[in-house]
Amino acid sequence: EDATKARLEAAEERAAADARLEAARKEHEDMLERYRARSAAALRRAGEQSIDRGARAADLEAQLADARKDAADAAKQRDDALADAERARLLEQEAAANYEREAERAEAANATAARADAAVADANAQ
Repeated sequence: EDATKARLEAAEERAAADARLEAARKEHEDMLERYRARSAAALRRAGEQSIDRGARAADLEAQLADARKDAADAAKQRDDALADAERARLLEQEAAANYEREAERAEAANATAARADAAVADANAQ
């Protein structure tokens, strides 16, 4: 009877130990599942942030490309304006030279006319 009692107590202790072991295993499983869930959520957040950063970077790259294009357009407009200004300066010089030539011709014509008038006056005087 003592041996049966001892076996019964040992079986109860073993059952209690098994129950504690099962409870600890379940607790560890639950803890592991919580860690996995937190880790998955953290990875999702990190991925979303990475996607957001990538989208912002792409947007900034597009803005930079637009700014470069605008700068190139502005440089071309500046170069065109400088070329127009140079053409205008050359045309102004040419116009001034033409004016000088015409003034000289007019002066020569006036001198010729004055000499002709003087010759006519001399001829009339004789």
